[in-house]
Amino acid sequence: MANSANLSSPVNIVILLRNYAAVDHLVPLIHALKERKEYSIRIIGTNFLYNIFQDNRIIALLGDGKIVAEDVRELATAKILLLLTLRKWVGQLQNSPYPLNSLLKFVGRRLQRKLACENELIGAAELLKRESCPKVHILITDHNANRLCRNCAREVRMSGGVTMTFPHSIDFLSNQLRAVDMMYRPPGYAVQAQMLDIYDYVIVNSVTEKRLIASAVENQSSVDHIRVMGSLRYSRQWISRRDAEIPAPVYNFPELGEPALRILFLCPKRSVNIFWDELLRVVRVLASIEDCAVCIKGPAKGDQGYVSEFQRMGLRNIDVVALKYDTSSIIDWADVVFWVDTTVFHEALLKGKPTVHLDLLWTNTTFVDGHPAMWQARSRDEVFAILDQWRYDKNYRPYSDNEANDLIHKTANSIRGNVFSDAINFIDEVVATSTQIPSIAAGSSSVGDIPGYTTT
Repeated sequence: MANSANLSSPVNIVILLRNYAAVDHLVPLIHALKERKEYSIRIIGTNFLYNIFQDNRIIALLGDGKIVAEDVRELATAKILLLLTLRKWVGQLQNSPYPLNSLLKFVGRRLQRKLACENELIGAAELLKRESCPKVHILITDHNANRLCRNCAREVRMSGGVTMTFPHSIDFLSNQLRAVDMMYRPPGYAVQAQMLDIYDYVIVNSVTEKRLIASAVENQSSVDHIRVMGSLRYSRQWISRRDAEIPAPVYNFPELGEPALRILFLCPKRSVNIFWDELLRVVRVLASIEDCAVCIKGPAKGDQGYVSEFQRMGLRNIDVVALKYDTSSIIDWADVVFWVDTTVFHEALLKGKPTVHLDLLWTNTTFVDGHPAMWQARSRDEVFAILDQWRYDKNYRPYSDNEANDLIHKTANSIRGNVFSDAINFIDEVVATSTQIPSIAAGSSSVGDIPGYTTT
């Protein structure tokens, strides 16, 4: 059921949310936009497999009634509702004994593929048009080129609106070997370059990322439509406001006294190009330290099969967290952080935690390798050496606060200036220069004046 709100503002902005990562990176922008009375904000969940109304960040966003929220499930046919019900039942039964569990996982994957296909068939006009919102002036999505978002962008552009796509992550890898299969060579930044054919503007986090995408663009005149804008998600402004307004449940390590060292391992998805056998050995290394507690935090969504692998180790000082606790609350609990194949390490750096990249677990490279704050462990011996150092001083790190800030500036570009003002000013600029969008009053207050969005 749609959440109702006042739609009297002249500029209609629709934001498409398709998964956990899109919500994670676009909710900060939505929080900023809803403070502007000139803009009427409508968010739409576009994925049958992800219900935005069950997301705590969306629930908090809708509390003041300033935003209209809808979900693609409102357009679901009886067939789709049946598929969703079957998938829910299969998910609830997947802890059944082997081999029934393997069969249920197979059925669950088939149902997921079928729902994804049905998702692609949803009509853009049907999704976007409402009597209360006859025209979409600005369409915002996360970086993607799926069929439904492509069709929505085409629909908006044909009616004179403007479309833009924001990152749902931070792309800091410099090599091409970064797909699920280590033997597959993906086409570099060509996928991002192709988004210039779909959207009017492609937003990226860093100058380096823009350069990498521009190198894959055939029509160089379109490079001007790649705009560099710092990550709102990985900014101190947002983390401070989020922790105050959307507090996560406090994490505590179960059934263990006060440990001498609290270790957080930000674990990748089971399916990515990681040397998984070596990862399991590294977990045993981490757990070998006397009087330490190791929390393994996996990705919020995706394959959760890694959970049972760690649990089978039978190590009493390891806790595996999949979905129960938010990553931010575990970062707050931890003394130190290890990571591989995740951008959440930026939040650990922003919160001042000593942070180590487990470079030995994959072959990918980043464009900040060699930076003083990109502390890397390239072998198990180096992991042991780091742990030995932390046994004597758990605050030790071979880089300064300024160097950590510089690394975040180079990747997330969220340290200098006010990223929220930059985002709102860009949208104001688009509105001001478009002949198809109602003009907004001159002298509107900037986001920098809104409590909680101070420059740091």
